[in-house]
Amino acid sequence: MSSPAICDVIILTLDTPDVTERCIASIFKHTPQPGRLIIVNNGGGTNIQMLLESLNPPDHIEKIILSYDHNIGFVRGNNEALKHTRAPYLCLLNSDTLVTHGWLSEMLQCMDQDAQIGLLNPTGNHTGYPKPSSQSVDDWATIRYQRYQGKTKRVTKVSGFCLLMRRDTYVDTQGFDEDIDRAFFEDEDLSLRAKQAGWACAQSLGACIYHQEHASFAKLDFDPQVIFKKNRRWFLNKWGESRRIAVCLRYDKSDPATTHAEFSFLLKPLCDASHQVTIFTNHRPIYRRKKKDSVLFPETESSATSLQCGLVLFYVRLFLMLLVKKKKMHFLVSNSFLFLNICRFLRVARKLRLIALCKTVQDITQLTHAFSPHDVDWVVLAPQIASTPLPSEWQAKQIHASDYLMLRKISD
Repeated sequence: MSSPAICDVIILTLDTPDVTERCIASIFKHTPQPGRLIIVNNGGGTNIQMLLESLNPPDHIEKIILSYDHNIGFVRGNNEALKHTRAPYLCLLNSDTLVTHGWLSEMLQCMDQDAQIGLLNPTGNHTGYPKPSSQSVDDWATIRYQRYQGKTKRVTKVSGFCLLMRRDTYVDTQGFDEDIDRAFFEDEDLSLRAKQAGWACAQSLGACIYHQEHASFAKLDFDPQVIFKKNRRWFLNKWGESRRIAVCLRYDKSDPATTHAEFSFLLKPLCDASHQVTIFTNHRPIYRRKKKDSVLFPETESSATSLQCGLVLFYVRLFLMLLVKKKKMHFLVSNSFLFLNICRFLRVARKLRLIALCKTVQDITQLTHAFSPHDVDWVVLAPQIASTPLPSEWQAKQIHASDYLMLRKISD
Protein backbone atom coordinates (compact mmCIF):
# COMPACT_ATOMS: atom_id res chain seq x y z
CA MET A 1 0.00 0.00 0.00
CA SER A 2 1.82 3.09 -1.28
CA SER A 3 -0.66 5.86 -0.31
CA PRO A 4 -1.35 6.76 3.33
CA ALA A 5 -4.39 5.03 4.78
CA ILE A 6 -7.55 7.17 4.81
CA CYS A 7 -9.74 4.76 6.77
CA ASP A 8 -9.12 1.57 8.74
CA VAL A 9 -12.06 -0.87 8.63
CA ILE A 10 -12.56 -3.34 11.50
CA ILE A 11 -14.55 -6.57 11.20
CA LEU A 12 -15.19 -9.16 13.93
CA THR A 13 -16.07 -12.67 12.85
CA LEU A 14 -17.11 -15.88 14.56
CA ASP A 15 -17.40 -19.23 12.79
CA THR A 16 -19.46 -17.82 9.89
CA PRO A 17 -17.16 -18.19 6.86
CA ASP A 18 -19.78 -17.72 4.13
CA VAL A 19 -21.20 -14.53 5.67
CA THR A 20 -17.74 -13.13 6.38
CA GLU A 21 -16.40 -13.93 2.90
CA ARG A 22 -19.32 -12.13 1.22
CA CYS A 23 -18.82 -9.08 3.43
CA ILE A 24 -15.07 -8.86 2.74
CA ALA A 25 -15.60 -9.41 -1.00
CA SER A 26 -18.00 -6.44 -1.06
CA ILE A 27 -15.36 -4.31 0.70
CA PHE A 28 -12.68 -5.25 -1.84
CA LYS A 29 -15.10 -4.46 -4.69
CA HIS A 30 -16.54 -1.15 -3.46
CA THR A 31 -13.73 0.49 -1.48
CA PRO A 32 -11.19 2.34 -3.67
CA GLN A 33 -9.80 4.36 -0.74
CA PRO A 34 -6.43 3.26 0.68
CA GLY A 35 -6.62 1.80 4.16
CA ARG A 36 -6.34 -1.26 6.36
CA LEU A 37 -8.81 -4.07 6.83
CA ILE A 38 -8.38 -5.36 10.38
CA ILE A 39 -10.17 -8.68 10.81
CA VAL A 40 -10.65 -10.15 14.29
CA ASN A 41 -11.05 -13.93 14.37
CA ASN A 42 -13.09 -13.87 17.57
CA GLY A 43 -12.76 -17.52 18.58
CA GLY A 44 -13.89 -18.78 15.17
CA GLY A 45 -11.38 -21.64 14.97
CA THR A 46 -9.07 -22.91 12.24
CA ASN A 47 -11.58 -22.98 9.36
CA ILE A 48 -12.30 -19.28 9.52
CA GLN A 49 -8.60 -18.59 10.10
CA MET A 50 -7.66 -20.44 6.90
CA LEU A 51 -10.29 -18.49 4.98
CA LEU A 52 -9.04 -15.13 6.27
CA GLU A 53 -5.45 -15.99 5.41
CA SER A 54 -6.44 -17.02 1.88
CA LEU A 55 -8.12 -13.73 1.03
CA ASN A 56 -6.15 -11.50 -1.34
CA PRO A 57 -6.94 -7.81 -0.94
CA PRO A 58 -6.30 -5.25 -3.70
CA ASP A 59 -3.01 -3.38 -3.56
CA HIS A 60 -4.47 -0.28 -1.85
CA ILE A 61 -5.83 -2.28 1.12
CA GLU A 62 -3.60 -3.84 3.77
CA LYS A 63 -5.04 -6.91 5.50
CA ILE A 64 -4.34 -7.48 9.20
CA ILE A 65 -5.65 -10.53 11.10
CA LEU A 66 -6.00 -10.65 14.89
CA SER A 67 -6.82 -14.11 16.24
CA TYR A 68 -8.21 -15.20 19.61
CA ASP A 69 -8.82 -18.78 20.71
CA HIS A 70 -12.13 -17.83 22.36
CA ASN A 71 -14.88 -15.25 21.92
CA ILE A 72 -13.73 -12.10 23.74
CA GLY A 73 -16.98 -10.29 22.94
CA PHE A 74 -18.01 -7.56 20.52
CA VAL A 75 -16.91 -4.74 22.81
CA ARG A 76 -13.43 -5.93 23.68
CA GLY A 77 -12.84 -7.34 20.20
CA ASN A 78 -13.44 -3.96 18.58
CA ASN A 79 -11.40 -2.15 21.23
CA GLU A 80 -8.42 -4.46 20.67
CA ALA A 81 -8.62 -3.86 16.93
CA LEU A 82 -8.89 -0.08 17.40
CA LYS A 83 -5.47 -0.15 19.12
CA HIS A 84 -3.96 -1.31 15.81
CA THR A 85 -5.42 1.54 13.73
CA ARG A 86 -3.48 4.53 12.39
CA ALA A 87 -5.78 6.19 9.84
CA PRO A 88 -7.64 9.48 10.47
CA TYR A 89 -10.99 7.67 10.07
CA LEU A 90 -12.03 4.37 11.67
CA CYS A 91 -14.95 2.18 10.65
CA LEU A 92 -16.47 -0.62 12.73
CA LEU A 93 -18.37 -2.95 10.41
CA ASN A 94 -20.42 -6.04 11.22
CA SER A 95 -19.45 -9.17 9.31
CA ASP A 96 -23.10 -9.81 8.34
CA THR A 97 -23.24 -6.72 6.11
CA LEU A 98 -22.71 -5.96 2.43
CA VAL A 99 -21.24 -2.59 1.48
CA THR A 100 -22.27 -0.96 -1.79
CA HIS A 101 -20.96 1.47 -4.39
CA GLY A 102 -19.75 4.73 -2.89
CA TRP A 103 -20.42 3.70 0.69
CA LEU A 104 -17.18 4.96 2.21
CA SER A 105 -16.60 7.98 -0.06
CA GLU A 106 -20.11 9.20 0.72
CA MET A 107 -19.61 8.83 4.47
CA LEU A 108 -16.23 10.56 4.34
CA GLN A 109 -17.79 13.40 2.35
CA CYS A 110 -20.46 13.83 5.02
CA MET A 111 -17.74 14.01 7.68
CA ASP A 112 -15.84 16.61 5.65
CA GLN A 113 -18.97 18.75 5.25
CA ASP A 114 -19.62 18.96 9.00
CA ALA A 115 -16.65 19.04 11.36
CA GLN A 116 -18.92 18.53 14.38
CA ILE A 117 -19.96 15.01 13.32
CA GLY A 118 -17.89 12.51 15.29
CA LEU A 119 -19.96 9.34 14.80
CA LEU A 120 -21.71 8.51 11.54
CA ASN A 121 -23.97 5.68 10.37
CA PRO A 122 -24.90 4.93 6.77
CA THR A 123 -28.44 4.15 5.73
CA GLY A 124 -29.32 0.52 6.40
CA ASN A 125 -32.17 -1.68 5.27
CA HIS A 126 -33.07 -2.07 8.97
CA THR A 127 -32.93 1.66 9.84
CA GLY A 128 -36.25 2.67 8.31
CA TYR A 129 -35.27 2.33 4.65
CA PRO A 130 -36.02 -1.29 3.72
CA LYS A 131 -34.89 -2.76 0.41
CA PRO A 132 -37.89 -3.52 -1.83
CA SER A 133 -38.08 -7.20 -2.71
CA SER A 134 -38.13 -6.27 -6.40
CA GLN A 135 -34.71 -4.58 -6.20
CA SER A 136 -31.25 -6.04 -5.88
CA VAL A 137 -28.98 -4.72 -3.15
CA ASP A 138 -26.94 -2.77 -5.70
CA ASP A 139 -30.05 -1.25 -7.36
CA TRP A 140 -31.50 -0.23 -3.99
CA ALA A 141 -28.23 1.40 -2.97
CA THR A 142 -27.74 3.16 -6.32
CA ILE A 143 -31.20 4.72 -6.23
CA ARG A 144 -30.64 6.08 -2.72
CA TYR A 145 -27.13 7.27 -3.57
CA GLN A 146 -28.37 9.22 -6.58
CA ARG A 147 -31.25 10.75 -4.63
CA TYR A 148 -29.51 11.59 -1.35
CA GLN A 149 -25.84 12.06 -2.19
CA GLY A 150 -24.18 14.45 0.25
CA LYS A 151 -27.18 14.60 2.61
CA THR A 152 -27.06 13.82 6.32
CA LYS A 153 -29.38 14.08 9.28
CA ARG A 154 -28.55 14.31 12.96
CA VAL A 155 -29.64 11.35 15.08
CA THR A 156 -29.87 10.82 18.83
CA LYS A 157 -27.59 7.76 18.75
CA VAL A 158 -25.65 5.62 16.32
CA SER A 159 -25.81 1.89 15.73
CA GLY A 160 -22.80 -0.41 15.71
CA PHE A 161 -23.65 -2.28 12.50
CA CYS A 162 -21.49 0.18 10.51
CA LEU A 163 -19.99 3.04 12.46
CA LEU A 164 -17.54 5.60 11.08
CA MET A 165 -15.70 7.74 13.61
CA ARG A 166 -12.96 10.32 13.49
CA ARG A 167 -9.69 9.49 15.18
CA ASP A 168 -10.18 12.54 17.41
CA THR A 169 -13.53 11.10 18.53
CA TYR A 170 -11.83 7.81 19.34
CA VAL A 171 -9.18 9.67 21.35
CA ASP A 172 -11.93 11.45 23.31
CA THR A 173 -14.00 8.31 23.99
CA GLN A 174 -11.42 5.49 23.89
CA GLY A 175 -13.91 3.29 22.07
CA PHE A 176 -16.50 1.12 23.78
CA ASP A 177 -16.85 0.89 27.56
CA GLU A 178 -15.55 -2.53 28.58
CA ASP A 179 -17.79 -2.60 31.64
CA ILE A 180 -20.38 -3.77 29.11
CA ASP A 181 -20.62 -7.56 29.03
CA ARG A 182 -19.78 -8.66 25.48
CA ALA A 183 -22.48 -6.78 23.51
CA PHE A 184 -25.68 -4.66 23.58
CA PHE A 185 -25.96 -0.96 24.54
CA GLU A 186 -22.30 -0.32 23.69
CA ASP A 187 -23.25 1.92 20.75
CA GLU A 188 -25.80 3.96 22.74
CA ASP A 189 -23.29 4.43 25.55
CA LEU A 190 -20.63 5.52 23.04
CA SER A 191 -23.09 7.99 21.50
CA LEU A 192 -23.75 9.70 24.81
CA ARG A 193 -20.07 9.86 25.72
CA ALA A 194 -19.23 11.34 22.32
CA LYS A 195 -21.93 13.97 22.78
CA GLN A 196 -20.56 14.80 26.21
CA ALA A 197 -17.22 15.43 24.51
CA GLY A 198 -18.85 17.84 22.05
CA TRP A 199 -19.35 15.57 19.03
CA ALA A 200 -22.58 15.04 17.07
CA CYS A 201 -24.11 11.78 15.86
CA ALA A 202 -25.46 11.64 12.32
CA GLN A 203 -26.63 9.40 9.51
CA SER A 204 -25.55 9.58 5.88
CA LEU A 205 -28.65 9.28 3.70
CA GLY A 206 -26.74 8.46 0.52
CA ALA A 207 -24.38 5.74 1.79
CA CYS A 208 -26.10 2.35 1.92
CA ILE A 209 -25.26 -0.88 3.76
CA TYR A 210 -27.29 -4.06 3.55
CA HIS A 211 -27.44 -5.72 6.97
CA GLN A 212 -28.41 -9.35 7.55
CA GLU A 213 -29.13 -8.83 11.24
CA HIS A 214 -28.02 -11.37 13.84
CA ALA A 215 -26.49 -13.75 11.31
CA SER A 216 -23.91 -14.77 13.93
CA PHE A 217 -26.32 -15.31 16.83
CA ALA A 218 -26.52 -19.08 16.30
CA LYS A 219 -22.75 -19.27 16.92
CA LEU A 220 -22.77 -17.38 20.22
CA ASP A 221 -21.73 -19.18 23.40
CA PHE A 222 -24.13 -17.15 25.57
CA ASP A 223 -27.84 -16.35 25.74
CA PRO A 224 -28.36 -12.98 23.99
CA GLN A 225 -31.52 -12.23 25.98
CA VAL A 226 -29.74 -12.69 29.30
CA ILE A 227 -26.86 -10.42 28.27
CA PHE A 228 -29.27 -7.86 26.80
CA LYS A 229 -31.18 -7.56 30.09
CA LYS A 230 -27.96 -7.41 32.12
CA ASN A 231 -26.47 -4.65 29.97
CA ARG A 232 -29.74 -2.73 29.91
CA ARG A 233 -29.65 -2.60 33.72
CA TRP A 234 -26.04 -1.41 33.53
CA PHE A 235 -26.89 1.28 30.97
CA LEU A 236 -29.89 2.62 32.91
CA ASN A 237 -27.87 2.69 36.11
CA LYS A 238 -25.18 4.73 34.35
CA TRP A 239 -27.26 7.07 32.21
CA GLY A 240 -30.86 6.84 33.35
CA GLU A 241 -33.75 6.61 30.90
CA SER A 242 -34.69 8.83 27.98
CA ARG A 243 -37.56 11.15 28.97
CA ARG A 244 -40.57 12.38 27.03
CA ILE A 245 -40.43 16.18 27.03
CA ALA A 246 -43.13 18.49 25.68
CA VAL A 247 -41.76 21.85 24.56
CA CYS A 248 -44.57 24.41 24.27
CA LEU A 249 -43.40 27.62 22.58
CA ARG A 250 -45.72 30.59 22.24
CA TYR A 251 -44.66 32.33 19.06
CA ASP A 252 -44.67 36.02 18.35
CA LYS A 253 -45.73 35.75 14.71
CA SER A 254 -44.45 39.26 14.00
CA ASP A 255 -40.92 38.14 14.99
CA PRO A 256 -40.52 34.45 14.03
CA ALA A 257 -36.72 34.67 13.85
CA THR A 258 -36.53 35.29 17.60
CA THR A 259 -38.66 32.24 18.27
CA HIS A 260 -36.51 30.17 15.92
CA ALA A 261 -33.53 31.03 18.14
CA GLU A 262 -35.43 29.52 21.06
CA PHE A 263 -35.52 26.21 19.22
CA SER A 264 -31.78 26.09 18.68
CA PHE A 265 -30.51 26.90 22.16
CA LEU A 266 -33.12 24.75 23.92
CA LEU A 267 -33.72 21.78 21.63
CA LYS A 268 -30.19 20.90 20.62
CA PRO A 269 -28.91 20.03 24.14
CA LEU A 270 -32.18 18.25 24.96
CA CYS A 271 -31.74 16.08 21.88
CA ASP A 272 -28.04 15.61 22.56
CA ALA A 273 -29.12 13.99 25.84
CA SER A 274 -31.27 11.59 23.73
CA HIS A 275 -34.58 12.75 25.17
CA GLN A 276 -37.81 12.22 23.23
CA VAL A 277 -38.71 15.82 22.49
CA THR A 278 -42.10 16.82 21.10
CA ILE A 279 -42.54 20.42 19.97
CA PHE A 280 -45.88 22.21 20.20
CA THR A 281 -46.29 25.63 18.65
CA ASN A 282 -49.03 27.93 17.43
CA HIS A 283 -46.93 28.99 14.41
CA ARG A 284 -46.84 26.18 11.86
CA PRO A 285 -44.45 27.67 9.25
CA ILE A 286 -41.63 27.66 11.79
CA TYR A 287 -41.56 23.87 12.14
CA ARG A 288 -43.31 21.42 9.87
CA ARG A 289 -42.71 17.71 9.49
CA LYS A 290 -42.38 16.94 5.79
CA LYS A 291 -40.96 13.90 4.04
CA LYS A 292 -39.23 11.25 6.07
CA ASP A 293 -35.76 12.41 5.05
CA SER A 294 -36.51 16.12 5.44
CA VAL A 295 -35.01 17.82 8.48
CA LEU A 296 -35.83 21.52 8.77
CA PHE A 297 -33.56 22.01 11.77
CA PRO A 298 -30.48 19.77 11.25
CA GLU A 299 -29.12 20.83 14.65
CA THR A 300 -31.90 18.89 16.38
CA GLU A 301 -33.07 15.29 16.14
CA SER A 302 -36.41 15.71 17.86
CA SER A 303 -39.74 14.40 16.74
CA ALA A 304 -42.11 17.30 16.38
CA THR A 305 -45.82 18.01 16.30
CA SER A 306 -47.08 21.33 14.99
CA LEU A 307 -50.54 22.62 15.86
CA GLN A 308 -51.88 25.33 13.55
CA CYS A 309 -54.82 26.95 15.27
CA GLY A 310 -55.81 29.94 17.35
CA LEU A 311 -53.80 30.54 20.49
CA VAL A 312 -56.59 29.61 22.94
CA LEU A 313 -57.50 26.40 21.08
CA PHE A 314 -53.82 25.55 20.84
CA TYR A 315 -53.46 25.55 24.63
CA VAL A 316 -56.70 23.59 25.10
CA ARG A 317 -55.50 20.85 22.77
CA LEU A 318 -52.08 20.69 24.41
CA PHE A 319 -53.58 20.58 27.92
CA LEU A 320 -55.89 17.70 26.96
CA MET A 321 -52.94 15.81 25.46
CA LEU A 322 -50.95 16.21 28.68
CA LEU A 323 -53.96 15.10 30.72
CA VAL A 324 -55.13 11.99 28.84
CA LYS A 325 -52.25 10.73 26.66
CA LYS A 326 -51.52 7.11 27.55
CA LYS A 327 -47.74 7.58 27.37
CA LYS A 328 -47.51 10.53 29.71
CA MET A 329 -45.01 13.34 29.29
CA HIS A 330 -42.36 13.56 31.99
CA PHE A 331 -41.52 17.26 31.54
CA LEU A 332 -43.21 20.36 30.16
CA VAL A 333 -41.07 23.29 28.99
CA SER A 334 -42.93 26.50 28.20
CA ASN A 335 -42.43 30.24 27.86
CA SER A 336 -46.12 30.80 28.65
CA PHE A 337 -46.43 31.32 32.41
CA LEU A 338 -50.24 31.32 32.14
CA PHE A 339 -50.15 27.84 30.67
CA LEU A 340 -47.61 26.65 33.26
CA ASN A 341 -49.95 27.93 35.97
CA ILE A 342 -52.87 26.00 34.46
CA CYS A 343 -50.73 22.84 34.38
CA ARG A 344 -49.65 23.05 38.01
CA PHE A 345 -52.16 20.46 39.19
CA LEU A 346 -50.70 17.99 36.64
CA ARG A 347 -47.59 17.84 38.82
CA VAL A 348 -49.64 15.63 41.11
CA ALA A 349 -52.21 14.13 38.73
CA ARG A 350 -49.67 13.11 36.06
CA LYS A 351 -46.33 13.57 37.88
CA LEU A 352 -45.49 16.21 35.28
CA ARG A 353 -42.45 18.36 36.01
CA LEU A 354 -42.62 21.99 34.92
CA ILE A 355 -39.70 23.92 33.40
CA ALA A 356 -40.15 27.66 32.88
CA LEU A 357 -38.40 29.25 29.90
CA CYS A 358 -37.47 32.92 30.31
CA LYS A 359 -36.52 35.00 27.27
CA THR A 360 -36.19 38.44 28.86
CA VAL A 361 -35.47 40.08 32.21
CA GLN A 362 -39.17 40.98 32.30
CA ASP A 363 -39.97 37.26 32.07
CA ILE A 364 -37.88 36.63 35.18
CA THR A 365 -39.77 39.34 37.04
CA GLN A 366 -43.11 37.94 35.89
CA LEU A 367 -42.13 34.40 36.86
CA THR A 368 -40.99 35.30 40.36
CA HIS A 369 -44.15 37.34 41.01
CA ALA A 370 -46.59 34.74 39.60
CA PHE A 371 -45.01 31.65 41.19
CA SER A 372 -43.22 30.59 44.30
CA PRO A 373 -40.09 28.44 43.89
CA HIS A 374 -42.17 25.42 44.91
CA ASP A 375 -44.56 25.83 41.95
CA VAL A 376 -42.07 24.98 39.19
CA ASP A 377 -39.29 22.44 39.08
CA TRP A 378 -36.64 24.26 37.05
CA VAL A 379 -35.94 27.49 35.17
CA VAL A 380 -34.09 27.86 31.85
CA LEU A 381 -32.75 31.26 30.79
CA ALA A 382 -32.27 32.18 27.13
CA PRO A 383 -28.67 32.98 26.11
CA GLN A 384 -29.28 36.74 25.96
CA ILE A 385 -30.13 36.84 29.68
CA ALA A 386 -28.02 33.89 30.87
CA SER A 387 -25.84 36.16 33.01
CA THR A 388 -28.83 37.74 34.76
CA PRO A 389 -28.94 36.48 38.36
CA LEU A 390 -32.16 34.96 39.63
CA PRO A 391 -33.42 35.99 43.10
CA SER A 392 -31.60 34.05 45.80
CA GLU A 393 -34.55 31.78 46.59
CA TRP A 394 -34.78 30.84 42.88
CA GLN A 395 -31.13 30.21 42.11
CA ALA A 396 -31.24 26.51 42.96
CA LYS A 397 -33.96 26.11 40.30
CA GLN A 398 -31.84 27.22 37.35
CA ILE A 399 -30.55 24.52 35.01
CA HIS A 400 -28.18 24.77 32.07
CA ALA A 401 -27.66 22.76 28.90
CA SER A 402 -25.02 20.67 30.66
CA ASP A 403 -27.70 19.56 33.15
CA TYR A 404 -30.07 18.00 30.61
CA LEU A 405 -28.47 14.57 30.89
CA MET A 406 -29.35 14.74 34.59
CA LEU A 407 -33.05 14.74 33.66
CA ARG A 408 -32.65 11.13 32.51
CA LYS A 409 -32.10 10.06 36.12
CA ILE A 410 -35.12 11.85 37.59
CA SER A 411 -37.48 9.13 38.84
CA ASP A 412 -41.16 9.08 37.86
